[in-house]
Amino acid sequence: MPIKTLSHIEFARLSAPRENYALRKPETIERMYLDFDGFFASVEQQADRRLRGRPVGVVPFDGTDRTCVIACSREAKAFGVKNVMPVAEARQLCPDIVLVPQKPDLYRRAHNALLSEIQSVIPIDAVKSIDELTCCLDGDGRRDPQELAARLKTTLADNVGTVITSSVGFAANRQLAKMACKEGKRAGAIYGNGVMIWRPEDLPAPLFGLKLSDIPGVGENMERRLIRSGVYTTVVRRVGCQVLCRGRETGPRGHRIEAQGKHLPRR
Repeated sequence: MPIKTLSHIEFARLSAPRENYALRKPETIERMYLDFDGFFASVEQQADRRLRGRPVGVVPFDGTDRTCVIACSREAKAFGVKNVMPVAEARQLCPDIVLVPQKPDLYRRAHNALLSEIQSVIPIDAVKSIDELTCCLDGDGRRDPQELAARLKTTLADNVGTVITSSVGFAANRQLAKMACKEGKRAGAIYGNGVMIWRPEDLPAPLFGLKLSDIPGVGENMERRLIRSGVYTTVVRRVGCQVLCRGRETGPRGHRIEAQGKHLPRR
């Protein structure tokens, strides 16, 4: 088996002291994050016209209430139904909800078709899940993200269907773009199909309205730990970082959230 040798440039780069790599401060948006709205439920509505405009909940299997809703349409969300909600609770909130058993093969085929259309507009950098992906922006995308988002949405509507919608977030990095995408879902008169742009000069103001659970990586357990440590809001930065640096209080993800806190202002 041949041995691969490094060029002198590659060797110099790999052996350079770490302190030579300074953190770069982005001057503009560089990332796009796209998340399909209620993906499983919207695919069901796209495939079956009878479900369109009705509150739909996707369940693991049919014939019992002893399970949970794994995905729901925007019509069901309007009644307060959420993902991973027990079916009995979902029926109480929305008596007219239509429960359909999951169809993994249908979702995979929809996923592949949607990715193919997105790839025709902008190269996909990473597929994060069956309904989420991220892209690096070129010069045109950085200058006019609204036009890029509109072109993506039009391409998907024309070539796949109008029922499967997506929300798009733009920011300087992938983490912020994901948070912007989530805010874009809630920014309009109806849930989903939104666009949110967080330029570096706009920050940190958009972060002040976020709940701790809106930060990627902060789940229920981490949120409880933060609250026990006196961190209740994204506005608290100095105290938050002091607490998060104590690994025994926050666990192994503490440093990750501390880095996110660097986008927040000092008090």
